[in-house]
Amino acid sequence: LRANITGMGGAQMYTRNKAVYKQHCGFEVYVISSRVGNIIIEDLKKYQSGIFNELQLSPNCFPMKKLEITLKKLLGYINYSENDEVFIESNDVVMSLWGELIASKTDAKHVSFILNEHFGNFERCFTEYFRFKNERGELAGIRESILSDYFGDEENAKYKKLIAVMSNNVDDCYSPVLDEIDKERINIASIGRLDKAYVPTLINELVILAQKYPDQGFDITFIGDSQESKIKKVIHKKLSNVNNIRYRITGFVYPVPKKLFTMINVFVSAAGSAWMSYYEKRPTVSIDVDTYKAIGVLGYSTNNTLKALNDDNPIPVSEAIESVLFGEAKKCIYKEQSSTSMDDRLKEHDDYWDTGSEINSYYNFSSVKKLKIEKILNTLMTLFGIKFTVNVLFSIIQKIRKRK
Repeated sequence: LRANITGMGGAQMYTRNKAVYKQHCGFEVYVISSRVGNIIIEDLKKYQSGIFNELQLSPNCFPMKKLEITLKKLLGYINYSENDEVFIESNDVVMSLWGELIASKTDAKHVSFILNEHFGNFERCFTEYFRFKNERGELAGIRESILSDYFGDEENAKYKKLIAVMSNNVDDCYSPVLDEIDKERINIASIGRLDKAYVPTLINELVILAQKYPDQGFDITFIGDSQESKIKKVIHKKLSNVNNIRYRITGFVYPVPKKLFTMINVFVSAAGSAWMSYYEKRPTVSIDVDTYKAIGVLGYSTNNTLKALNDDNPIPVSEAIESVLFGEAKKCIYKEQSSTSMDDRLKEHDDYWDTGSEINSYYNFSSVKKLKIEKILNTLMTLFGIKFTVNVLFSIIQKIRKRK
């Protein structure tokens, strides 16, 4: 269960790889998601019918009768029958709640591998649930600190980090963006979704850099996209007013052409996207997803993505880029990507889940208090039904986004 298989990002690449791996293991695979949009990755397009828009809402929003109807629809989608052996993996908070309910109906083993970089205020309502999952060995994150921050460094607590395997994202292929790169200029690129929280800070830092070197021409390439129009307006407003900056947004590109990496002077990205350019042996500034500063240059001043650790010395992104373009940081030491096969790395996930509780048990959500908004949505569903409530809610969200 994954919120979004549309667009392009690390989560979509991981979902594709995990689905293919589980098929190789002999499972009949179903991907359930909640956001409608353009599915970029070819291997995920067959799961279009598994998009259920109402799953963007917490199960707490549903009156009991409506909840049972929704669960019955989900069981119908996976063609569940009583003797089936079911394994469920969920990758974000709301989908984990749904996964636990589906598991309780199918006597499934349900594990939550949280791909989120942060837990928000909403997720704080479910601390006891995730503590339950962690104690059963059914919870992991993309870094231990995400979970330790969430639980508040509880005494003797242990948290598991797993690798969200993202391969098959670079290939010897053609893309029109290759014809747009001007190698006479300084080329800076960022890989990843434009709605990442660090992007506005990155834009400001690019302006600072360009203003410091007015005689240099900078070409900025954003390899990614966003369904939010606001961030594109911010990018245009900030960068189009700087005389020595030209920029382009390529949209979602999959796979990324191998040749493109040789045309870029320095990449600036976070998390798995930073490793993508590093493994192509290109100077890569890694961004801290908490502070939006540069952790450092991969292979030169840091080996970390996502978050700075004790040995790191975070600096403004503009200074890190400058150190690559005009300083010593271009002398990076590159390591080869692990030669371990994708299937072997994903088997490490299975090996960990196998160490968890052998007897299936599920959390009782009846003790979880409903938030005010959940109570309102619950009432709307009782009066007008699921489809009406979901449509009204997301119509309001779209209007708010347009005003911004």
